[in-house]
Amino acid sequence: MPKRRRDEEDSEVFTPVKRSRSYYSIDRLSVLSDELVLRILSYLPVHSLLRCQSISRRFHTLAGDSEVWKEKYYARFVRPRARRIPGIKVSALSHTHYSSKLSKWLDDDHLVRKGRETNWKSQYRLRHNWSKGSCRMKELDVAQPPIPSALVKYHQGMVVTLNIEHDLRVWRLKDGTFLGEVRAVGEHSTPTSLSIDAGISTAEHITLTVGYENGSFRIFDMQVSSAKFTKRYAHPASSNGAISSIASTFPYLLTLSQDKTLSLYRFEDGPELAGNRLQPSTLSDPALLSSLIASQAYHPVTVSIRTTSLGVIACIAYSYSRLRLGWNIGLQELLLDRFGKEISSRIAWTPDWLERSANVLYDSVDHEPEIIDFGVELSRQAFIRTKPTSLSYSHPYLLASYPDNTLKVYQVSSTADFLTIASGRRLWGHTSGVSGAEVSDRGKAVSVSSKGNDIRIWELEEGLGKSSSSSSISNLASTGSGGILQRSSIRVQAIPSSDNNKIKHHYQHRHLFDDPNAPTNTDQPLKYWGDIPLTKSNLDPSIHEVTSTPMEPEAAGYIAFDDEQVIVLNHRAGGEQQYITCYDFT
Repeated sequence: MPKRRRDEEDSEVFTPVKRSRSYYSIDRLSVLSDELVLRILSYLPVHSLLRCQSISRRFHTLAGDSEVWKEKYYARFVRPRARRIPGIKVSALSHTHYSSKLSKWLDDDHLVRKGRETNWKSQYRLRHNWSKGSCRMKELDVAQPPIPSALVKYHQGMVVTLNIEHDLRVWRLKDGTFLGEVRAVGEHSTPTSLSIDAGISTAEHITLTVGYENGSFRIFDMQVSSAKFTKRYAHPASSNGAISSIASTFPYLLTLSQDKTLSLYRFEDGPELAGNRLQPSTLSDPALLSSLIASQAYHPVTVSIRTTSLGVIACIAYSYSRLRLGWNIGLQELLLDRFGKEISSRIAWTPDWLERSANVLYDSVDHEPEIIDFGVELSRQAFIRTKPTSLSYSHPYLLASYPDNTLKVYQVSSTADFLTIASGRRLWGHTSGVSGAEVSDRGKAVSVSSKGNDIRIWELEEGLGKSSSSSSISNLASTGSGGILQRSSIRVQAIPSSDNNKIKHHYQHRHLFDDPNAPTNTDQPLKYWGDIPLTKSNLDPSIHEVTSTPMEPEAAGYIAFDDEQVIVLNHRAGGEQQYITCYDFT
């Protein structure tokens, strides 16, 4: 049925009236004078005043007016202090209220002196940041640390040495054979770091990476049988500063520069692996996969790379200060898949600060007095506030050495979902400060004292595997003072024989709770191989020989070991004389 047409009368009566939208074209704010707007703005709180600056250019200028912020500054920072002064509060009450001429500015009177133009908004922000403890942190290197004169690395019975006086040299420890050398010291740059790619290096082939003071690095290959070196790659200089640490696992390379920049490279179209070594060709420029910049310098620090079934993990372990809570150790992992794409970056830290923060809170609350063993208490406080002297990380073991004669070992758990560090265990046994320590992924560790005359070997796997899975405060406290690991250490020591001038070595098997000065109950001979001097002239033929008389060290540096040998870089005569001491356990 067709719809009936509306009549004209109906249309006049029932025509719907649509509500029109109102537009306010009148700008109420623009008609106000600047003086009136400034008067209104002076009553607004600071956070509203800051928001008004984003309305328009006019309001940006008016809301930032110096007189407005001068009144805000006086109301927050001057008036409360003036009211607390008895004389001003009674005799000159009007002076505590803001007036551009009559206000009492107290110690801030230098800001209102004649002839001085003060940016009151900046001054307000400055005082506000001081009151909240908010600031930006920058670091200025006023003096560069001295570059070590000798860089040493150890791999499968061979020692690689490099310093500013000599070239890159390789030695075989078993028979003291000098294998070869190559020129690796640049004309305008000094070597600062050295690394061996353990993933592709063998007993017949070594891949080396040298970092320099100008931020560049070079990669060398050496064929042990022919004593031939080949330069594979030379990276140009960088503005990031000297390279302090390098870790490499082909095709990945991790560098840490002196300006706190961590860079991860990958050689995309480099040569393929052939027979577990690089083919004889030159590497092309690597791709920069990731770059991390720290806000402050961390020392000591160690970097490493390890491969997994899912990809590669780049790690950096470092120590940092937590104000009243002493020094702590952090670990950051950068995860990448097999194609070099970054998956995630995660950070973990040692749980020791939980115990320390709990102690700080407990000390601040009134509690009944108790009898304290001052010897244990002072030792604990000294350990909390002691900065680590060295760090070593070989997954899953993280080892830190301290100048208070102790070490501390942690177990790291790293999965696809999380990264955690269990509560640490303290290691006792050294009779002097520990300058360096190295740990393997199988739980064996070697530590050396600051003078280099006390070397100890530790077996950590059994002790940590039983009781270090939890990182709670209660579990840490249940292990005793400081979480002492009840394990044994082996002390390696050189002593002169009574019947001749030869040197024999023995180790002392001692429990950690025994007196370090007590006589040892085990004396088994070890083979002392000798010392390699590193600071003789290139023209001196004895550089390829080994001294038969042991040198008394004054300080120790680099330390490394494998299943058969332990090597230590020692210093004498204030660091001018350096030599490597080798211990053979075969």
